[in-house]
Amino acid sequence: MRRTADWGFENIWVVSTDFVLDEKTHAYYSISNDDPKAYAFVLKEDAECRIVIVADAFHKRPEILQGIQMAVPPERTITHETTHIVSGTYDIVKYGLTSTGFLLSGQNVKDDFLARYAEYFEPPNFDQFVTAVAKKQNAPQSSKKTVIKAFQTDPLLFTKFKLTDAQLLTTIIRDFANQNRFYNQPCVKRKTKAEEMGDGKLFTVLAMMQTVNFFVLEQTKDLEKKQELSEMTPTRSTQIRDEVANFARIMRGGEDKNEFHDNPRVKRETKEEGLGDSKLFSGATTMQTGVFLVIEQAKRLEKKQAVPKCRQKYLLKQEMER
Repeated sequence: MRRTADWGFENIWVVSTDFVLDEKTHAYYSISNDDPKAYAFVLKEDAECRIVIVADAFHKRPEILQGIQMAVPPERTITHETTHIVSGTYDIVKYGLTSTGFLLSGQNVKDDFLARYAEYFEPPNFDQFVTAVAKKQNAPQSSKKTVIKAFQTDPLLFTKFKLTDAQLLTTIIRDFANQNRFYNQPCVKRKTKAEEMGDGKLFTVLAMMQTVNFFVLEQTKDLEKKQELSEMTPTRSTQIRDEVANFARIMRGGEDKNEFHDNPRVKRETKEEGLGDSKLFSGATTMQTGVFLVIEQAKRLEKKQAVPKCRQKYLLKQEMER
């Protein structure tokens, strides 16, 4: 990478198709709607060590693979391609995708590699590794089956084979440099503009609502012109309320301040068991002071009214005369 910087990054090429501006998101997207096959590639035995970056893979429309993180950080792609040039790595395994906003963790890379590395044994991919092992151990007669069988008994040999995978090696470098935990899926940093960040008040309000159980209060804007209200006339409920208030005064036994103030009152004889539990009086007072409405309900008689005997004789006599 230092040599690349010395060259002014002239060995890094960017290729792409046409891009179209999205009016809603104000972002540029590739006109190609195909799934990204490769983010970049290198040329074998290239003296200039050129890295070709496919820009379309970084600008795919989100609806092509909904909920999937398609674009990866450019620095991860450059590190991946650099391992091909410097360390002679290969793309042994095709790794899975992650959900939007996250990258593969070390655990994800390990699981995918162990589940899929056997597919790399097909020729001619694995032949280069077998040749390198034969030269290193000075055993030119080593075969592919011998090396595969040695993976089960020689963990160091199998580790060297894993380090020839570009993605696995890139993940190790990334986690070591960023001090990322093995099981942690790194988040994809989004590019933001300072003028679009706001003053942070909206974030503060949302944080307070989440942590302190605040609620959103909606306030309507006052009208510039005040609405003129028509004159209100007394309603039936107001008249009923006044009648109840008068009845409450009678029950209290206090002075009546209405038109019957000068008239003498007839004292009613009441029985103690007929006074009730004063709920009616309390209800009448509450309706007067709290501006409650009256809800009438007909109460059923618990006992039928008895007809006097003299009335019975009179009715019987009329019936006989007919």
